[in-house]
Amino acid sequence: MCPAMGEMGRQAHLAKKHTTSTQPTQRQTSNLNTDKGIDTPPSHQLTMDQTLAKQLEASNLKDAAKKTVRDMATNGSNTHVILSGMNIDDAGVNVIAEALRHNDRITWLDLANNNITTAGVKALARVLLIHPRLTTLSLASNDVDDDGALCLADVLRKNPRLSIISLHHNRKITHRGREALRQVEASGSEVSLDIRGWHLTLLRRTSPLPCPNPTPSPSRRKMVD
Repeated sequence: MCPAMGEMGRQAHLAKKHTTSTQPTQRQTSNLNTDKGIDTPPSHQLTMDQTLAKQLEASNLKDAAKKTVRDMATNGSNTHVILSGMNIDDAGVNVIAEALRHNDRITWLDLANNNITTAGVKALARVLLIHPRLTTLSLASNDVDDDGALCLADVLRKNPRLSIISLHHNRKITHRGREALRQVEASGSEVSLDIRGWHLTLLRRTSPLPCPNPTPSPSRRKMVD
């Protein structure tokens, strides 16, 4: 072999060895990406359904509400959703119900102080019947009537996971609706009811306290004015 070729071969071999030894391993690459702030999506990240995404963008929800609903549908670590006081109507609730269907980790949903009627309640009820983790729902200060109260009473009978429903100041709920909620207690669903005026809060005695707003002690959990 030509001496020059032999020398070139040795240099090529050394260069290859040096290159191989300095290539980062897969684990090292992952660590480098993490150090640079580049990482794979977390396991709790969910993919938003394209139909839901289009419905959300076309909805009349305010920008802040859209952001919350988008996060609700895509962030699996988000368990508490607050959408109170955002002027949400029944059309908006339909989108929210669909987002709730896509995230089975939500445990607490606040829709108080909006413009939700019984039509919106029925859209929610279809999801509440099958949702595996939701325990707390607030519909205080909306426009729910007796049919909405009957619908929620039916959900409470069929879904033991739902522990707390607040219906404060839904002034269209009359004796008929309140009586339907009383019958939930009579059916042995372990709830304690004390209904006065227009302030309705239903809590199961065995339910945990909601995180954001502590309720009375377990011995005094009831519907109160």
